[in-house]
Amino acid sequence: MNSGDTPQAEHVDVWAELRRVARHAFPNPERKGCPSEDVLRKLAFDLKSFAMDDPLIDHVATCSPCLNLVWRLREERSA
Repeated sequence: MNSGDTPQAEHVDVWAELRRVARHAFPNPERKGCPSEDVLRKLAFDLKSFAMDDPLIDHVATCSPCLNLVWRLREERSA
């Protein structure tokens, strides 16, 4: 950490790096096992309606195309 960096800034950098890696770390070009966009939209906007042990959560965490779509939907909504 640089002398001017705060612990919070370092934390943000870690999350940004994790997000960058995850966008490409789990390719699924054939979209095998991917849920519909409607399901991913619900996940993006209503995460509390899903149990953390729901297989959908595991899928999105290990499928870059689905993860990217969830992030894009959230970004579009907040724009």
